[in-house]
Amino acid sequence: MRAMQGGVASRREAFWQLFQGEEREIREEGERDGTAVTVEEITFGVDATEKLVKLTLDILNPMYLKTVDSLVEELPPGVQGGGQKNPLSSLLQSLLLSLLRDFITTCQQGLESSLCVRLAHLAETQLSSGVRDLSSGGSSPATERAHYIVTTISIAVEILVWAVQEDAEVESAFQRLSSLLTVHTPKFNILVSPLRATILEGISALVEKCHSLASLALQRFREFLASSLLYGMYSDAMISGNVDFATAETPKAFQQLRASHTTSVHISRIDAFTTVQLALGNAVCRTLLAGSQQSSDYVAAFLASLGNKLYTSDSGDERALRSAECIVMLLGQLAVTVGGKHGVMETVVATFQQRMFHPASSLDGSIVIELGKMGAKTGDHTTLEVLSRLMSQSLGETAASHTQRGTSSFRHIYQPMVDALLHVAKHLSGVEQRHDLMLRALQLFVQQGIEAKKASDRADAPSSHKATSSSFSLGLLLPVIATLAQRMDRIEDPSQRVGKLFRDFWLYCIIMGFSETEMGVFPPRWYSSVRDIARNSPLLLSMGAEQYLDKELEINHPLKIENIAPGELQE
Repeated sequence: MRAMQGGVASRREAFWQLFQGEEREIREEGERDGTAVTVEEITFGVDATEKLVKLTLDILNPMYLKTVDSLVEELPPGVQGGGQKNPLSSLLQSLLLSLLRDFITTCQQGLESSLCVRLAHLAETQLSSGVRDLSSGGSSPATERAHYIVTTISIAVEILVWAVQEDAEVESAFQRLSSLLTVHTPKFNILVSPLRATILEGISALVEKCHSLASLALQRFREFLASSLLYGMYSDAMISGNVDFATAETPKAFQQLRASHTTSVHISRIDAFTTVQLALGNAVCRTLLAGSQQSSDYVAAFLASLGNKLYTSDSGDERALRSAECIVMLLGQLAVTVGGKHGVMETVVATFQQRMFHPASSLDGSIVIELGKMGAKTGDHTTLEVLSRLMSQSLGETAASHTQRGTSSFRHIYQPMVDALLHVAKHLSGVEQRHDLMLRALQLFVQQGIEAKKASDRADAPSSHKATSSSFSLGLLLPVIATLAQRMDRIEDPSQRVGKLFRDFWLYCIIMGFSETEMGVFPPRWYSSVRDIARNSPLLLSMGAEQYLDKELEINHPLKIENIAPGELQE
């Protein structure tokens, strides 16, 4: 027993001496070296950096890692951390590589080529062992340990991308990462999502180092876009919930995961797909911009290839439809990120317009949602014009379809259209742009009220549909106008046009019953929207009330003298 305890003690002592001795040398070297670099509060010189890498290599040696785990196993159960299943070596390996990654990526001066070669070799070793552990068919790792394996591989990818310098090394790393992109791990598909995002970013970073790889990288991205892997992730995400606006920003869960080494952060299927889709869009943008430095045709050719896939997609086939929806999301990301450069925004909007309703399918709703995200992010005038026109056409047909009982080619985009306009209203940044959108929405509200009332007043229109045809088309716009009103200051001195729009708006609200909350005929959100609009609506004042009312009854569309009883007029 004493011999065993002595062996454990000697191994523990040797292990800690390795840490403490090298730490002192590195700190002393950093203080003496005039070429030192600073990372937060720790200063290292170039020579000290090499010692740090050597120390990391020594600790990452399988023999040392095995020693760490054996030391932990020999401790009493209460000291082992509650009998955790994850080996300490996995956590140690992930932390050391993370430290090394953070240091070299913030180093402002170049390191020796021999050191870069050693870093690349370290990254390659970690990639090979990590992928082997994840893909082992017989004994799959537990979920907690798999998390650390995925984290280790992700860090190794970043180290590899940073370390390679020569074109031959960059090409070799490119091939390595391309092969890892579609590694099939069905048990850990959600867990592996941040790794796939890191690989996509790594591929685009390699293209920025070697522009000749741009064409091959874009081909890899197109293959990944049509892969069964992305299709499966998207299908799982759609089962879990609504992914329409999920790709508008990076999920917080993955931001927390990349900033820490905890395994307690919940990752949803929507978060998993969103992270990969956003990383794919960012990687394509970086690759296109890098490739355009060699040839301006890269951007146009890639957009044309995606447009062709979109035009020829079979909306009746589920997998083809899901792939087309991913293409729509990617095109929207390109339009937002690249904007007007190389004519990307104009090309994407034109592509969406040509594809919509040819034929009509659920893909049209995805295009409308993406147009909404584009309009909210960029405030592009053309995009907002397209949305306004689609809204006018769809609401106009809404009123007609209620009275005529005909088929509607816009019915499938009603809800996506309202969701898209609401997204624009919530996120549009420019004050003037929000004001313009408010006026468009008010004008559309009044126009649709006029058309809806004309349709409901037709002699052959069923009386049971008259109120429905008018109120439904108008009520859809109330949340949009309310959202814009909440983000604007109260209008104190409106122009004549603005005053008339608000006056007609309130006349229709009263006639249709949107202000009668006690009736409960319409959805509660419509009533609350009317209250929100009223808070910032301009005061409607007039001089000479009697003459003004008589004239208003003669020329105003919502109120006609022949429709007003004498008693009501007297009131």
